[in-house]
Amino acid sequence: MKITQPKVFVKMDRNNIEAYTPKYAVDLIIPYLPKDKVIWAPFSKDEHNFAGYLRERGYKVFNTHYDPETGEGLNFLLCTNHDFHYDIIVDNPPFKNKTKYVKKAIDLGKPFALFLPFNSFGDNGIPNLFMENGIEPQMLIPDKRTEFGNQKQSGISFKTVYICRDILPKQIIFAKLFKEPK
Repeated sequence: MKITQPKVFVKMDRNNIEAYTPKYAVDLIIPYLPKDKVIWAPFSKDEHNFAGYLRERGYKVFNTHYDPETGEGLNFLLCTNHDFHYDIIVDNPPFKNKTKYVKKAIDLGKPFALFLPFNSFGDNGIPNLFMENGIEPQMLIPDKRTEFGNQKQSGISFKTVYICRDILPKQIIFAKLFKEPK
């Protein structure tokens, strides 16, 4: 089954709340995700690659994308209880409020891999969260920038990495990013 991304294009800025992660960027984290673990993709719809593509690859995934306009889905930041079991959080959170999403993931106490701009780790907020909670951060760093599926133009100005907790076998891993042919 081929999953197609909506033909909606966005400007990559602080007000953008959705950028569609390509399969090749999801492929980076797959070697570190055990098939017997249940994944929660809290920001993904069925057609997004952190839900649909991971399912195609044999993973059990719950996705609960929240639409603030309709109120449908599950608001990750306000979530205190849900009716499903999960072991790992894996997804690309909205571009805005990155520190809040990492804080919530830490507060939930589960392993996670969040696909975020590399420079978000340079802000004091995210490193402080790890230090305050006594958690060793992990990073999976690709050698190239990711081109998101709904970008207006190619050539984004930032690199995206996986910021993780209890997913990777060591603190920092550099990886080759094999982009899909255009």
